[in-house]
Amino acid sequence: MNISDIINISIHSNVANSCRRIFFNHLYDTNYENGFHVNVMHGAGSGIVLFFDRKFFLLTAKHVIEKSTLGSYQNNSPFWVPVNKKKIWESLYDFMFPKYYYDIGKLIKSCSPLIDDDDVCLIELFYPMPLHMPDHFIDLTNDNCYLKENEFYDGQFLIANGYPFALNDFDHDYSKDDFTHSTNIIRHSAAGICILDGGIPHISYEITEKRDISHDGMSGGIVCNVWDDPEKVKWAGLILSGSQNITRFLPAYRIYDAIVSYKDADMHIIDPAADAEPDIEAALKVFEKYFNDLS
Repeated sequence: MNISDIINISIHSNVANSCRRIFFNHLYDTNYENGFHVNVMHGAGSGIVLFFDRKFFLLTAKHVIEKSTLGSYQNNSPFWVPVNKKKIWESLYDFMFPKYYYDIGKLIKSCSPLIDDDDVCLIELFYPMPLHMPDHFIDLTNDNCYLKENEFYDGQFLIANGYPFALNDFDHDYSKDDFTHSTNIIRHSAAGICILDGGIPHISYEITEKRDISHDGMSGGIVCNVWDDPEKVKWAGLILSGSQNITRFLPAYRIYDAIVSYKDADMHIIDPAADAEPDIEAALKVFEKYFNDLS
């Protein structure tokens, strides 16, 4: 088995597939009173679906969220995350929606002037419906899911996975079958070599990836290592930035403690429904409608 075959196996591992595209929405009328409405979907961004504390989260870079929401949320669900990796969705059940924002970047001690450790946030998602559970995610209940500091070395193959703008643009002139616009959904995986700079890893593409496309939009995506067995592939880090020949990422071993301590981070509510008083009767109606829709 050659290295190209091993890289291809790793690209299709659970870890690599835990990367999701983030869909942002825009509301023309900010005085819309019903809490949620979408006029147009826009932008592209990458994130990582995690499971911890019996909850699903989206880990991403702060600037991914801030640039697309302009620092404020226009409605109760300003961005959506696909439940599964599949590219065709049939209903809103196929998406997860943001609940709380945790500023975990402030819990991470700086490790290098070349990496903005603060540029990390954790989004708690509303729990998905029973028959629409995520197919791929990083399960942090197993602390062997990520590369430890001593598992990085110079010359190691690493893969950066994300959704670059160049491959995931929107066509707002599209008009067919009552659809108003369309988009591609293409995850890009770039294999490179690990370089340790002062003990902090980054990915170099000088002898591997030819960079035929821009990696803009891959921030928030996932870095993984390479194995001939997909079950052995581990989470290596969170993509934060890059240039023509490198990808800089925050190693997973520096993020893990901040994630498991997320309750110590500053938090704000994204969707006011997160703190609404539970209405059992309304919840039963939602589940009844859900199962009726699927029958």
